[in-house]
Amino acid sequence: FTIFLIFILPVVATSQNISSISVVLKPPYSSNYSAYENLANRAIITIIGGLENTDIYLTGTLANTQSDFFIHTSSDYIPTGVTFTVPANQPKVIINDVSKMRFLARNNVEHQGISEQDWANVLQNDQLPEGQYELCVQAMRMDVDGIPVELGRGCATFSITHAQPPIITTPINNQVIPSIQPNLVFSWTPPIGNTLGAQMVYDLYAVQLIPGQSPDEAIDAAVNFKANNPFVKTNLTSNQYVTLPYDLKLVSGHTYAVQVVVRDLNKKVTFQNNGRSEVVVFNYGNTDQSINEKD
Repeated sequence: FTIFLIFILPVVATSQNISSISVVLKPPYSSNYSAYENLANRAIITIIGGLENTDIYLTGTLANTQSDFFIHTSSDYIPTGVTFTVPANQPKVIINDVSKMRFLARNNVEHQGISEQDWANVLQNDQLPEGQYELCVQAMRMDVDGIPVELGRGCATFSITHAQPPIITTPINNQVIPSIQPNLVFSWTPPIGNTLGAQMVYDLYAVQLIPGQSPDEAIDAAVNFKANNPFVKTNLTSNQYVTLPYDLKLVSGHTYAVQVVVRDLNKKVTFQNNGRSEVVVFNYGNTDQSINEKD
């Protein structure tokens, strides 16, 4: 019984050095991993001191609670230059101190629950998977033997969703467009969701359907390989395009598939379905032409 108390009492005394720690993450919640590598000006970390002044440093975890994705500050993280003092019975607020808030930077973390290739993709594309997340911050100190001891932690939960791709509004699916119409109008909605920091451009594809070919197959070939001489307009900055006299002419009496693809030149935003809209089909210039309907 006496030996048991000897081991327990130091732990209880140590935990009293921090009364509480809370974390507030500022919205919007980015899908960029780099946004969490440096939490300065993105998170507000409030630490309430305990019975005495305490020198601590911060570590953290980031977990997708709907999958096995999990990263945490490395066990060999060396808190050189990032230790600070929390005064007794007083709050210490960390908001914009870069040196103290880089505990989830790529060189300071270990990952679990995903393959090395998937982790490499996260780093290369700077994109986290969609889902519910929990960000936790731990207040740590070194004991007399140089072993890290956790004094307390605070967590914040948030959701990461990728922006939805555009929706084509003109033409509508299965519409017949008279060939006497001098100009065709293609229009679409802007992406829905968090697009903060994005510089969005649109690529417009229209391709004639070959007999027996599905609209999805035709568009995939047009987008990926420019197959079947598609009508293509890239880097459009508005959500509408009106055809011009020098554009590729559409053939009267034929059915076409259309898709709009949004891209972020700043590579800050990820879009669902790789930014590709639903495929829309229309017939050009022949009201008697049967359209290959898309479900």
